[in-house]
Parts: sequence; C-alpha cells; structure tokens
Amino acid sequence: MLKQVPSLLPLLVALSLCYTANDAYPAEASRASISGFIYDAEDGETLISATVYLLDHQIGAISNASGYYVLLDINPGRYTLVCSYIGYKNLSREIVIATGSEGLVIDLHLEQESVEARGVVIRADSMRTVDRLFEKPISLSD
Repeated sequence: MLKQVPSLLPLLVALSLCYTANDAYPAEASRASISGFIYDAEDGETLISATVYLLDHQIGAISNASGYYVLLDINPGRYTLVCSYIGYKNLSREIVIATGSEGLVIDLHLEQESVEARGVVIRADSMRTVDRLFEKPISLSD
C-alpha cells in the first residue's frame, strides 16, 4: 500500500494546479453575453439579418432566420447597444453589464421608416444606336 501513495502524488499535484489556475483568472469567467430577438414594432414580425453591435467596440452580430442575435465575450461595463435594419429607424440603448453577470436578454423592437432616394432621370432616343449606324451612308472607292 505504501508503494501506491507516491504514484498518486503527481495526480494530486496536477489536480490542485488546475483548481488554482481557474481561480487565478476570474476576469475570463466574468465575461457575459447579450442576446435576444429583433422585431418589427408594428406587426411583431421578426427581422432577419438585422445588425446589432456595441458602439465604439468591435463586437457585433446579425440576426438569424428567427430574428435571434447573440453577442459573446463582453466584459463588465457600460455600453451603447445599436440595432439597424434597412427601412427601419436605428435603435440605440444604453446598457450596463454588472461584474459577475452571465448575460442580458434584450429584445429589440424597430420602427419602420421610409427610405427616400434622390430623383433618377432616364433618357432614351427614339431610335436605337444600332439602327442609326446602319443608316449612315457608306462610301465606295474604285
């Protein structure tokens, strides 16, 4: 039995190191996520491929076919969550992620907005260019 005790020692040392390593990096464990659905405010339809991001940070996502989005690995702090979708007003919301928070669930409701474009002028000739080329006289040389 005494011969077995020294062989368990490396295993116990390895396990204690793993336990200590997890306690040494609490900042990694405190990262949170933001998730939710994006809806049309008028009819409640989910919006596919809407853009969601944290202003002034390089964290963003696009809603999937169900209108669901998720932003991962966010440190605790204050952020501005922005959502945009073509034909809708941009939505900005101030959020706070507390230390130790696992995540926030935030459903977003976007209001429709008309998109205006500048006027477009279309011009056309009454005769096609190809037809005009064939009407030109051809000079023959002897």
